[in-house]
Amino acid sequence: MGFDLNIRTDLMICSDTGKPYFYIPDGSRMRVYDLSKLVVPKEHRRFINQRGGIFHAYTTCVFENKDIVNISVYEFLEKYPSWDAVKTYDEEQTYWTEKDHNEFRMALEWLNKDFIQYRIEWSY
Repeated sequence: MGFDLNIRTDLMICSDTGKPYFYIPDGSRMRVYDLSKLVVPKEHRRFINQRGGIFHAYTTCVFENKDIVNISVYEFLEKYPSWDAVKTYDEEQTYWTEKDHNEFRMALEWLNKDFIQYRIEWSY
């Protein structure tokens, strides 16, 4: 049994047009998503669904064992742990390196740049 960490998004749907939309930052009007541009770059896709004990370190570092199982990418990035904090969680693992840690952060930063509400969720 592994620890799963996944990234997802929820899109609001306009009841008149049936198209996904978002509100511009000041909330004055909505804009329709161009779904053809809503594509995660290939180099970031490996972080969408992950499994392994090391990922529990991220949620433990970020939330200090609170009973939370999902959060926005923005909130996750605000508390993104250092590599030193993550690597001490499971020093025997060999599948996750400092390079992976840094690339994961870059992927989250890419996901956080738009008005799309990406969320990170985990199994426990």
